[in-house]
Amino acid sequence: MTRTRRWDRVAVAAISAIALVAVAASAVILASGVGPEPVAPTGVSGTIRGVMVLVGGPANIVTPAAGSIAAHWVPGKYTTMDTPTFTTATDANGAFSMVVPPGQYNVSGTSDQYDSGQGVCRTYTDVTVAPGGTADVVVSCQMK
Repeated sequence: MTRTRRWDRVAVAAISAIALVAVAASAVILASGVGPEPVAPTGVSGTIRGVMVLVGGPANIVTPAAGSIAAHWVPGKYTTMDTPTFTTATDANGAFSMVVPPGQYNVSGTSDQYDSGQGVCRTYTDVTVAPGGTADVVVSCQMK
């Protein structure tokens, strides 16, 4: 056997071993359920729309609050994005709407009318946006 043939056999054996390890590792990852989540079809989005309100206070009232809204993505079944945050401003009546990729979001807001803009207004639960769907929310600023 020539020296070249022996090295060819060693190279083939090494490549075969690497391929076998890669296949085994893939099988373990798939069996454990760890891995990328399904991705929504390209171009499909949804909408989060709602209103931010001041709630409670001495008169126990509900008043629209102008300010800014943030939708923090929560890992879910529709997308593999890193945890992005989408933001928008409300109108003078506290209404807002934002287009987002499908997924689950934690929606919050701030308003100069609430705790001088330092307090955080929240929804009571996370919001799920389906592909092509609209999720309606109320962002509440709890007055004391």
